[in-house]
Amino acid sequence: MFVMFLFNVIAELEGKIAKDGMTLNFEDSENESLQLIFKSLADIDIDSINLVQKPVFIDLKEHKDGILKT
Repeated sequence: MFVMFLFNVIAELEGKIAKDGMTLNFEDSENESLQLIFKSLADIDIDSINLVQKPVFIDLKEHKDGILKT
């Protein structure tokens, strides 16, 4: 199964981001946490994106409206 979530958020992350400046430090009570990495669109390498995801990221980088529901 393939699942992708895209978020446009503003969050208070002081003290919650790893030293790399991108990884969210989070651990759930069952130790089943997913790894979350935050990147700006400018920092995303399109060539590293899965073929299924690639069109969404190309549209986002080209500022195309209407591709995501709000």
